[in-house]
Amino acid sequence: MKRILYLIPVALLLLLTSCIQEVGDITPSNFDIMAYQETKVKLTWEAPANEVDGYILEFVDAGGTLRLTDTIAPTIYSYIHDPDGYVGTYKLYGYKGDTISSPVTVSSAPATFTYSNFIIYELDQAGNSGLALGTAGSWNPQSFGCSASGAPDNVDFYYTDSYPGSSGFYQYLASPDLLPTSWEESNVGNNTSGWRVNYIERKNPQGGVIEDITTKRDIAVTNGVYCFKVVRNGQYYFGTIQLGAVSATQTNITNVKIQNIPGFRVIGR
Repeated sequence: MKRILYLIPVALLLLLTSCIQEVGDITPSNFDIMAYQETKVKLTWEAPANEVDGYILEFVDAGGTLRLTDTIAPTIYSYIHDPDGYVGTYKLYGYKGDTISSPVTVSSAPATFTYSNFIIYELDQAGNSGLALGTAGSWNPQSFGCSASGAPDNVDFYYTDSYPGSSGFYQYLASPDLLPTSWEESNVGNNTSGWRVNYIERKNPQGGVIEDITTKRDIAVTNGVYCFKVVRNGQYYFGTIQLGAVSATQTNITNVKIQNIPGFRVIGR
């Protein structure tokens, strides 16, 4: 009797083991994201090493809310999504039967920088008057002298009243290509050509989306939010700048957001 009771669990274990299906590697590869019509994204991927029954796609916004779950056929390798102004993380799974792979992920969240004491100075002052946002994919906003070596290759916007000294009635954030034709041309040293052509406008994103910007400068105001687009390698990147206190001699930058996906105007709600 004891021997029979011992053999039954072994036989059951062998039966259950024979029913388990080996699925191999079903994780999708080369999951990527790009802009589609400026306010949507196109997701692409490649098939996993082993056959799948399909894919499961999820989108979780920056606040942690699940906003999309969809099942995709195994022969489909792209997906277009309208995030409705939200940014966050896309997760893609492969599945075979009841087995689901680990997720591969891509993000649409902007690079975000918050400051308590990031000062740029009016062009006639002693400090750096240029704002250099950094390199696409590894943004690192810093102040930069407009007469410094390499200024045309680094400065994205500068702070100016458009007059010699600090006698101008308004201060501006302006595209650097305006420098060589300003009254303050003497303060850019020998850097009189090759400046970037960027765009900026004092405007809040609407529903998490930056409208296309066509102006090269706008008046600096305390606590103002500015939408911008800057060029890198022939592609435009969108973002926002928020100012703190503004004076005739300097302004404080409190927040910068830059969308990492070129051509994508969604910055997040």
